[in-house]
This record gives sequence, C-alpha cells and structure tokens, in this order.
Amino acid sequence: MAQYMRKLSAGVLILSVCGFVFGQGKNDKQKLPPRWDSPPEVTILEHHFGTSKKPVIDMSPDPISPKGEPSGRVRMSVNPAVSLKIKNQTIRKIVGMIWYFVLHKTVNEEYFRVRFVSTSTIEAGKTRTLLGEMEKIPSPNPQTRVVNVDELGKPIPPAQERIVISCIMFADGSFSSLNEFTKEDCESLKSIEKIKK
Repeated sequence: MAQYMRKLSAGVLILSVCGFVFGQGKNDKQKLPPRWDSPPEVTILEHHFGTSKKPVIDMSPDPISPKGEPSGRVRMSVNPAVSLKIKNQTIRKIVGMIWYFVLHKTVNEEYFRVRFVSTSTIEAGKTRTLLGEMEKIPSPNPQTRVVNVDELGKPIPPAQERIVISCIMFADGSFSSLNEFTKEDCESLKSIEKIKK
C-alpha cells in the first residue's frame, strides 16, 4: 500500500471536469465580489441569480372530461433567471439592450455565458430591473486537465458571476457599445428594432 501511495504522489492524475457547484451560500465568506462591465451611459447597481416563477395554463387534455377538453389547470413554471438592476445615466431614453450573464471558473476560463436581449424602455435618469430567463442552466464544456496529487486537498475556488452589457440602443436610433468587439451586438439590435416597427 505504501509503495502504491508513493507511485501515486509521484505521478499526476488526469481528471475530467464535467460539473461544478453553481451557487455559493449566502453566508459564504469566500464569495467573490461581482464583476460588471457596461458602456458609461448606464450604471449596473446590482444583479441576482435565482429563479423566476410564473403561472402557466395547462392545455393538455383533461382525463376526467368526456370530450377530452383542455384541463385549464394553472401550474407554476420555475426557470433559472438573472435579475439586473441598472440606471440610465443619460438624458436619452434607452429602448433596447444586449447583455450577458457569465460564470467564470478563473479569470481566463468560463463555465458558460448566456445572452439576453431586452427591449424594455428605460427613461432618462431612471432605474429599471431587467429579468433574463433561461430554460435551464447551461452545462459547462467538459475539460480535461492535469492535476497534481498535492492539488487534490486544496479547496476549489468559488465560481465568479459577471454581468456584461455589450450594447445599448437609444430611442433616437443611436447606439453605445462596450467596445469594438461588441459592435456586432448593436447590429443585431438594429434588426430587432425593424421587426418591432
């Protein structure tokens, strides 16, 4: 047994990372502060990851009904969701926005990112809370990495949540993008505006 342990400690283990702990407890002292990125025209005040609940009417056939009519029962639909509270810092009305919820494993490594498109109006100088709903929590891509035996005893650092607002559309038809790389999101907002008209 001792010989086996020496061989094990001398080598490395290949681990497949297929899952992760998504949330940290509210009292977890190791929870990292949020990371927020946005154009200067808006200020992110807070965000929360949780669930959204809304009533859904069940239209499946009622087994009690002789004619097989819809049951019409109301059930609660529960989905993962992100709420985002922001303030419009300009004198112009915001009419559209593209934003992302990103979960980071490390500074340079993501578990996943989810894109949301909002067409809610935010008046000049006003605050609004947006809700981004997901059908399910995305699965991180399985990754294989080499881990030393010494690393196995160390605690896994908590995942870090990040909000990125990539583009804002104003009522006058102008845009503000986070940087050069997010201008493509502004182009997609233009097409959404045409559909609305």
